[in-house]
Amino acid sequence: MNKNKSVLVKSIFQAGIGLVMFVIILSFLWLMVFLLKEIFNITLLINSEALGLVLAILATIGTAMYIYNSNKLEKENEDIKKQLDLLKVLSEELNFLEKNLKSYKETFSKKSHYPFYELWNIDVSIYFNGLSHKINNQETIKLKKNLMIIKDKLLIINNMKFESKKDEEERGKEKLIQVKIESIREGIIKIIDDEILPIVKKSKKLINNFLK
Repeated sequence: MNKNKSVLVKSIFQAGIGLVMFVIILSFLWLMVFLLKEIFNITLLINSEALGLVLAILATIGTAMYIYNSNKLEKENEDIKKQLDLLKVLSEELNFLEKNLKSYKETFSKKSHYPFYELWNIDVSIYFNGLSHKINNQETIKLKKNLMIIKDKLLIINNMKFESKKDEEERGKEKLIQVKIESIREGIIKIIDDEILPIVKKSKKLINNFLK
């Protein structure tokens, strides 16, 4: 059953709660009158005005239940939509970061070349605070952990880039410094290939599962 059908079924169920409560209460009153007559030989005489008042009260209760459940369902649907919209934004951020990372790889594979921009910095707090513990009955904790790992690795790369560039500008002609710089550049490429890009792809896959 897709999400639209599920929401429709839930809507019908919630809308029927008020009517069901109305029928249950009315049936209970009828049963009480019947038992009083059959067991205790007590006949309750209810005039049309009193009966109309009882029915009005029951109808009010049923309507109130219907409105309450309808509003509750509407809020739930709105919250789900906000969650899914937030996931779509995160997916776009990860796509942009993925392009940044590939560009970084190309730049650092060339000697003495450095990117003119910083890697795209994902504001992890937005998703930690904005995403619920579960979305569509799937836990989000794994996705949040992935974002923390990505943030940490990006910080490492930015620091490595800064250190490498500083060493090359200040002591780039020294042989040991050149070896160190080359090692740093290779390390950056390795972190991107082995540690960040795989997590980015796994995170995008998790998001796609939430959005199904």
